[in-house]
Amino acid sequence: MVKDNKKYNLVIVDSETGDKKIYVDKKGEYKFSLREIDALTTEYESPKDFILHKGIDSKYDNLEIIKHNKSYVKYFTPIFGENEFLKKLSHDNPQRREIVQSDDFKSEIGKIGNELKNDEGLFDYLIKKGVLSNQNLADKFNDVFSGLKSGCIDNFNDEIKNLFSGFKNYEIVRGLVVGISEYRNLDSDKYIQDSLFENKPKQKIKA
Repeated sequence: MVKDNKKYNLVIVDSETGDKKIYVDKKGEYKFSLREIDALTTEYESPKDFILHKGIDSKYDNLEIIKHNKSYVKYFTPIFGENEFLKKLSHDNPQRREIVQSDDFKSEIGKIGNELKNDEGLFDYLIKKGVLSNQNLADKFNDVFSGLKSGCIDNFNDEIKNLFSGFKNYEIVRGLVVGISEYRNLDSDKYIQDSLFENKPKQKIKA
């Protein structure tokens, strides 16, 4: 039996007043998978573009993605049309939790591997941001990097592809892609959320 992963809300935010409300689609749905939300938001170029085309009150100017745990809410970074990889990935059957590992997917994974290999600070950044908070995942990455540094690995890209061959969970791959994107923009003028996801005490948000 497939575990239900419709545990995420898309929240519309008024940055000036702090007012928030939960996005509800035409079918009355307000709980989605993270992949379904990404498939929705990547149709637009920005939060304001989404709000405009959805006919939402223009006082709202931002979006948040939240997931409710037992006593905390976890906040995730929304993504938009400029992230071509996740746009394609999220639109490939948004109801599926597992990823179909196509040639295009494997090619993108190779690019991620090269970025990790060529920037030592990136790996540390992803750990600090919680992207690699899964200990098993972090350990596997450490094994690959240790092998690379000690000269035991001849083909780094093959090792990275093998590492990702077992990663079929959309949320894990998304975390890596978003983490790398935010790391690239650390010194830019673009808006950067403080964390890729953050636990905060629960608060009531109107629908």
